[in-house]
Amino acid sequence: MRLPRLAIQNHQFTIVVVMLLLTLGVVSFLTMPRSENPPVSPAGASVFVIYPGAAPSDVEELIVDPIESAVNELDDIDNLTSSAEDGIGSITVQFDAGSDPDEKYSAVVEKVNSVRGRLPEGILSLEILKHSVVDVNILQIALI
Repeated sequence: MRLPRLAIQNHQFTIVVVMLLLTLGVVSFLTMPRSENPPVSPAGASVFVIYPGAAPSDVEELIVDPIESAVNELDDIDNLTSSAEDGIGSITVQFDAGSDPDEKYSAVVEKVNSVRGRLPEGILSLEILKHSVVDVNILQIALI
């Protein structure tokens, strides 16, 4: 009960404090940085391996499982998915929000390179791609 009584007895001071807070709120709103596409960088990477002529079971056993077990040793993993198809294997790893994207990408590259010597000889391509929200394909169609 003392605070309302203090505010009522010193009404000039209360009005000045309220006006000061209102002014600071308006100034901070007007100077707040805004952008249409804010810079967002998710921490994650995808590994794609092309092994021509291999069955999905061979791709899983020879390629996907070793890479997946090596990448699974990393910290702060949010989601790890993999798939094996005819001649193609893919592993996608997403890290917790707030992780450093460059550091996590370097860690994934390091883990994949540590396993590269145990992979089969006939691999045509092994690509590691860093996740980025900028590289999104957009198709706009208009009817006239």
